[in-house]
Amino acid sequence: MTQKRLFHDEPIVDKDEILVRGPAAHHLATVMRVKRGERIEVRDGRGCAWLGEVVRLGNQEIAVRRLDQQAPFNESPLILTVALGYARSDRMDLVLRQATELGVQRVVPFRAARSQYRLSDQQSSQRTLRWLRIAGEALRQCGRICLPDIEALSDVGALIARLPVWGLAGDDSLRILAWEDECQQGLLSLWEEFPDCTKVLLVVGPEGGFTPEEVEQFGTSGFRPVHLGPRTLRLETAATALMTSAQLLWGDLATRVHNQCLSQ
Repeated sequence: MTQKRLFHDEPIVDKDEILVRGPAAHHLATVMRVKRGERIEVRDGRGCAWLGEVVRLGNQEIAVRRLDQQAPFNESPLILTVALGYARSDRMDLVLRQATELGVQRVVPFRAARSQYRLSDQQSSQRTLRWLRIAGEALRQCGRICLPDIEALSDVGALIARLPVWGLAGDDSLRILAWEDECQQGLLSLWEEFPDCTKVLLVVGPEGGFTPEEVEQFGTSGFRPVHLGPRTLRLETAATALMTSAQLLWGDLATRVHNQCLSQ
């Protein structure tokens, strides 16, 4: 039977007991139907996880006491960042959930020139809170211990300006642009050129694609354009294909990494 898990949005590293309130307590009581004395896994999204026991079960709050510290080895060795041109909220929500499950460490929504949606600063803050809740739900489901960072940006220029801050501006990182006009290079040929990369940035444009000016901006910043096959893909399909392929080529979906885990 799968162990029940709780995402607790507060540090738990030094806690011997936590109190769960609000929607999280409601979810534990009515959806997961936890009982007093039941054991559940607790994650804080900051790299800490422990096994706990439900010791008090009330209408307004649930108390969980720590039993054993856990050290699950389920974070990807690949430092993977995904940047997404704004699209419909349901599509962005889906990509964020899948990015969390696939071990992405940072998600960067941004407005491209052909994005059909624009967010004010207030809307961006509200949407980021929503995305964090979705990522927390996905983290609880998949068992990760680190929540991906989410940073919404205004345009391509702002995205490129953040590369040094993220450690993605040097030769030790690979910057990949999904571009429908690219006919020559795919991800496999890029892997053959850079087989041992540990930091990857993937950029997926909006439904209308990138403008020539944006492609030039990316090109002068060292981005490598790749094609995603002969078919036109939606943003959520393109992003998922890229994330999965990156983890397969450089991350923890690779056979060599999987075999090492099995031998430990």
